[in-house]
Amino acid sequence: MMASLESLLPHASRLAQFPRDENARSNLVLRLQLCGDPKTLRALAARFPFEPEVAVPVWRRIASLGVENPAALVESAGVMYSLGEDENAREWVDAAIALDEKFVPAWELKAALCADPAERRAVYEQLLNIAPGNRTAVDALIVLGRPKD
Repeated sequence: MMASLESLLPHASRLAQFPRDENARSNLVLRLQLCGDPKTLRALAARFPFEPEVAVPVWRRIASLGVENPAALVESAGVMYSLGEDENAREWVDAAIALDEKFVPAWELKAALCADPAERRAVYEQLLNIAPGNRTAVDALIVLGRPKD
C-alpha cells in the first residue's frame, strides 16, 4: 500500500502542532516509510517549509529514495543545509560526489558546508578542476584571497 499525500497530511499536521510529541513523530516516520513516491513527499515538504520537525524526516525519506541519484541527494542536502541540519547535508553531498565525482552542484554545496576557510578553498579549487571558469568558485576564491604560506 502506497501512502498518499492525503493520508500523510494528518500525521504531518499533528507533528507540526505538537513538535515534542514522540508518538506523533514516530507515526509520521512510519507513514513516510510507506510512501515511495518522491513527488508526493516533495508536495508534503512544500506544505511544511518552516516546520523542521516535519520537513527533516520528509527530506530524509526523499534522500533515502534517491541514493543512486546525485541530483536527488544534493536537493535533499540543500534543504537540510537550509534547515541547519549540516551533518545530514554533508553526508548526502559526500554520497552524491561518490556517485558522480564531477557533479558540480554537489561540490558547490560541499564548499558552502565547509566552516574552515582552507578546506573551503580546497573544495573550490577542486570545483575549478572539474568546471574551469565556474563563477561560484572563481568569485569565492577571490573573496577568500590567496592562501597564507
